Amino acid sequence: MKIIKAEYPYSNYIIYGPYFHKKENRYYVYLIDKVTKKRSSTSYARYLKAIQLKRILGEKEQVDHRDGNCKNDTIENLQLLTHRDNIKKYLKQHDIRKTIIQLCCPNCEKLFLREKRNTFLSKHGTFTACSRHCAGIIRRHLQLGIKYSFANNIINYDYTYPEIIKT
Repeated sequence: MKIIKAEYPYSNYIIYGPYFHKKENRYYVYLIDKVTKKRSSTSYARYLKAIQLKRILGEKEQVDHRDGNCKNDTIENLQLLTHRDNIKKYLKQHDIRKTIIQLCCPNCEKLFLREKRNTFLSKHGTFTACSRHCAGIIRRHLQLGIKYSFANNIINYDYTYPEIIKT
C-alpha cells in the first residue's frame, strides 16, 4: 500500500492512497487514526483542500472541482462551496430549470415555495401545507368535518430554480 506523509490537520493519521474509485470516478485516501485505530476515508480533493486551509473541513463544506473534472485534483482547480452553492453551480452548468410554485398554507396562511413535483398538483392531492405539523392539523380537521378552502393555495407559478435563490 502507498503511504502518504501526513500533514496538518491529518498528522494524527496514517494515510494510504490516493486510490481511484471507479464507480464515483474520483480519488480517495484512506485514514487510520494512530491512537484509536479507527478507519475512515475521504476524497483526495477534500484531503488536499484541508491541508491547504490547515483545518478539518466541516460537514456542510464541499470541495468542488472548478473545471468539473473529478480526476483533476490540483489545488488551483479546487474551491470550497456550501452544499447550496454547489447545487446552484451544477444546475447552471447543466442548464436544469425546475418549476417552483409559491403557495399559501391553508392552516397558518404562511407563504412558502415548493418545487411543483412536490405539491398536490403533481401528486393528485387536495392541498400542500408549509410543514408536516400544519399538514397534520389540516388532516385532523378534515377528519372532524371542519371545512377548508384550498382555492387560494396557489399564489404564483412564475419561478424557475436558478433565479429564485438569492446569494
